[in-house]
Amino acid sequence: MILPPARRDVVANVSDHVRLPCDVRTDPAERRHLTVEWHRDGVVIDPARDRHITVDSTDHSLHLTGALVTDTADYTCHADNGLDQASSEPTSVLIRGELALMLQCCVRLSLSLSLSNVMYCG
Repeated sequence: MILPPARRDVVANVSDHVRLPCDVRTDPAERRHLTVEWHRDGVVIDPARDRHITVDSTDHSLHLTGALVTDTADYTCHADNGLDQASSEPTSVLIRGELALMLQCCVRLSLSLSLSNVMYCG
């Protein structure tokens, strides 16, 4: 039902557009019962809640429009046609941006100032 793509990791920058494909095939008679959902780190994604995330109803691909650092996760596509179920292999997505740089900066400062127990992240 889901044709698993070769495992791939995606690295993108904050505000990039990221597209994750989900190649789903089913018999035409079962197509009307087909449901496809995406999971981020094992939790179902609700595009109504995450407004920058959409699922293409034609090809079932997931789109992160204006990617955020918090979109960094493992993504899987799950399909169910009422008779069969299938899941894709996870695709690891890493979004690089200011938050990641700030965290690296804070960790480095924390390590270098550990003797005085002072950390500055301004």
